[in-house]
Amino acid sequence: MTLLCETGQQGSDKNVFAMNQIEQIKGISRGGAGSMEVAEGGRKLGNLGYFDTMKIPIIENTAHEEDLKDSLEAAIREWPETCAVLVKRHGVYIWGKNVTQAKTQAESLDYLFQLAVEMHKLGLKWVS
Repeated sequence: MTLLCETGQQGSDKNVFAMNQIEQIKGISRGGAGSMEVAEGGRKLGNLGYFDTMKIPIIENTAHEEDLKDSLEAAIREWPETCAVLVKRHGVYIWGKNVTQAKTQAESLDYLFQLAVEMHKLGLKWVS
């Protein structure tokens, strides 16, 4: 996923994966924890909506996983609304308020990343 972002074909910021107007982003909470309150129509208040733009920061990889600590912490501070951080040529770190939420967000992000690859193959933008 980070390789596609590095090309700059989806936007000017190569250090963030952004996506909107895709139904599955409703499975992503704001700030990793979200809210259990339910709005009219059944949407959780703490989750992203269809017209929101999900943004996942991208950080550089390091030779050793333990060396990611500082840049990972900096990305989390800089992007308080995110529930994940992508690491170039490594993978993704995802969290939630509990294991169930983290798993749901991991499944949603896996789907969204796969969808972005397929959209890229078709020449479609995944952020408007």
